[in-house]
Amino acid sequence: MATNPVAFEAADGAVETPDPLVFPSDQPEGSVVSLTGHHALFPMDDLVRRLADRALMPSSQLSGSERQLIDDVLAALLPKLDYGHRAMLSERFLTGSEVPRNTVRLLAADDSELGCRLLEKSPALCELDLVVLLRTGTEAQQRAIARRRELSAHTVAALAADGVPPTVLKELLANDSITLPQRIVRQLVDRAAVDVDLVDPLLHRREMGPSDAFRLFWHARAADRIAIAKKFSVDRHALEFGELNDMEDAIHTLNPATIAALEIIAGPQRKSDFDPEAALTALQHGQAEVFFDALANGAGLSRDLVRTIVADASGEPLAILCKALRLGRGRFVLVLGLFQKAWDVEDVTAQTDRLTMVYDSLSVDRADLILRYWNYAPASVSQF
Repeated sequence: MATNPVAFEAADGAVETPDPLVFPSDQPEGSVVSLTGHHALFPMDDLVRRLADRALMPSSQLSGSERQLIDDVLAALLPKLDYGHRAMLSERFLTGSEVPRNTVRLLAADDSELGCRLLEKSPALCELDLVVLLRTGTEAQQRAIARRRELSAHTVAALAADGVPPTVLKELLANDSITLPQRIVRQLVDRAAVDVDLVDPLLHRREMGPSDAFRLFWHARAADRIAIAKKFSVDRHALEFGELNDMEDAIHTLNPATIAALEIIAGPQRKSDFDPEAALTALQHGQAEVFFDALANGAGLSRDLVRTIVADASGEPLAILCKALRLGRGRFVLVLGLFQKAWDVEDVTAQTDRLTMVYDSLSVDRADLILRYWNYAPASVSQF
């Protein structure tokens, strides 16, 4: 058969009619060429819509192999599609589970608003898809994943890994629809040592308990420290466990770490007769080690913890220690004044007013409870 154009007579002269078997050299804008070499009878957006329509048919009408075939075609077309077509596909494949998954994955990998929306909403993305994009994607993509309503523990761990930007961690902590594993909470508490802006969102997490909160205390600003002391300390007298001294026969074989854990709920086992006047006199005469030993013995604390407390220039730990020891408000102010010189405090009056408020706001039992939590983990506290 001839493949050259065929001419026919008309009033205005000969007109060339394209042979349908000739593959066109130039494609009209907005159309595609069929596999047989014909011009498509509909523009690209019609083709994409028809493919999307079929891809979204229920499994009762479309087999898995048929859906995969459509997925392969759409995935191949994606690099040639404009923003409007991609937006249409993203919108239609956003929430369904029976969708072309490879196409969704490729759309989600795009660093755009469309991709981020899929990362946040699409149930078609599996855990592996999310973890890969967390490692290779942009900060915007990481934040989108952190906002998902469902996240596995493995994905949460990837979101909280070292090197993840603070903005992503804040999105994760603001996501109330997920439960954070306790190990991740502790990891983020440690991270707060270098990023104090994580303290407030951590304190609002329902997974935060006293143990992590009192570790977070050492990283927190003054206002947050006061909030931690009030929110996470409890009155142990209502629990009616009595004093550990009453349990000596039961615990004499326990190791120090176990005893320290028991002291959290029942109070200190070793509480010597504490002489506040003698301790204060030693401090006034520059005998710091004698003062530290007196406080450690009187409160039943490790000496490293006492040194950590008195070295904290913000002063809240010292206020808590003095309250637990029943040092008295006047003696506390005197001790505070001596340490303020060593701390080189700029506004002594303002700090004194703030710390006396902390001292007055806590009961002796609540203050002692905080000390017990710190004493239970002296190695962790001494690093702060």
